[in-house]
Amino acid sequence: MHCSGKRVRTSLIPAAVGALVVGIVGLAGCGSSSPSSSSTAHSTPSSGTAAATASTTRAAGGASDTAAGGTSNTMPGGASDTAAIEKAYEVFFAPNAGNASMDHLQNGEQFQAVLNQQGQSESSLAASASAHVSKVTLISPTVAKVIFTIEVGGKPMLQNQPGYAVKQDGTWKVSDYTFCGLLHLEMGSKVPSVCDSAVATHAPS
Repeated sequence: MHCSGKRVRTSLIPAAVGALVVGIVGLAGCGSSSPSSSSTAHSTPSSGTAAATASTTRAAGGASDTAAGGTSNTMPGGASDTAAIEKAYEVFFAPNAGNASMDHLQNGEQFQAVLNQQGQSESSLAASASAHVSKVTLISPTVAKVIFTIEVGGKPMLQNQPGYAVKQDGTWKVSDYTFCGLLHLEMGSKVPSVCDSAVATHAPS
């Protein structure tokens, strides 16, 4: 790889962010450090509850989550929620999920153009991207904190990333805030305008 210090760019694919991961991995290969917790998820999505507001201490929470490992819940009846959240992340980051990718993203229809941008990536690395959720913590009935790792070809590339899931229309989905955080890692200030609302509201619909 020839590294010039510039951000490595790549196209997005309909099945979420496999190619995006390759771009971030390329950046890391040029000597960049791993993205910080604050870069990946700018803030905690709010459900309008005190519990969600209190969860804004991302840095400390992320560290303890990573150290603990495994999946866990802080609210009764969380096992089924955890399974649904894990599925949402797995499907969203799957390379060939098609429209299912959009369906597993909060406000996914608003991101359709972004997900379809430039069409299908030809990268074999993008085609082998996947996500693994290592910890889920429910912080309200509709908001959960997630620790996840993005793998390419079965090898971890972005490890122990903090993110969120929101329950929208009765279904757990990857928060648009988390997706926009990943877009920010790739695109910097050129993130699509659809992310403005996610940053401004900090809230699931």
